[in-house]
Amino acid sequence: MTQDDTAGTVALRTTGLSKRYGHVWGLRDCTLTVPAGAIVGLVGPNGAGKTTLLEMVIGLLKPTEGQIEVFGHTAQANTAKRAPLLVLDEPVASLDPVARLEFMREVMAQVAGGGHTVIMASHVVSELERFCDFLVVLAHGHVQLVGPVDDLLEGHQLLTVPRMTPDADLPGTLVHRTDSDRHSSVLLRTTLAALAARMRPDWRTGSAGFEELVLAYLQRPAKGKNSSNPAQGAEPPGPTTKVMSR
Repeated sequence: MTQDDTAGTVALRTTGLSKRYGHVWGLRDCTLTVPAGAIVGLVGPNGAGKTTLLEMVIGLLKPTEGQIEVFGHTAQANTAKRAPLLVLDEPVASLDPVARLEFMREVMAQVAGGGHTVIMASHVVSELERFCDFLVVLAHGHVQLVGPVDDLLEGHQLLTVPRMTPDADLPGTLVHRTDSDRHSSVLLRTTLAALAARMRPDWRTGSAGFEELVLAYLQRPAKGKNSSNPAQGAEPPGPTTKVMSR
């Protein structure tokens, strides 16, 4: 499959993907679509389900429930070997800053030259912000946020409001709120039009940054499912640094 063959196609599609280890669910109801050619940042705390998802992508684990396809084919170990998909699990965790930069430059060079899709799990949010154009946030075994980075940033706004402002008065879906003595800083999933329509004189607005967005979703309390998110999805302990490819 060449770069031209993958143009406009879907690299990864999961539907209701779930994995259970005994009585513990490592991943629940993970539904997402990743376009071919994307550079995907996969973020989440330890135990969020990142390695579980990646190992199902490359066929090392079989789902308990749901479906997973890589370039239109069911993910299985040792199949679609030349599929242009590179899967990296914490590849820069043990590297110093200079080595991390050099590694990522090499990865980007490979992507540019061969039209690969990259899925990279990392705790180094600053590196993901620099290189990734698609984001998946996992927490508590569920997908909390997924989509193109630019679209996600555009769809969220920071708002500073008086401390006593009720959540119900906020013009959008509340993602995270930090209260001080007199003011509250909130991150909302909303549009500029919706915000402008309900704007008050004592409110101040600002744009959400990549790291602010990621941290806000990682700090959300655990829920069985989060209906306000566009897609839904704790892995067992094990090695955290792997490089895997299909």
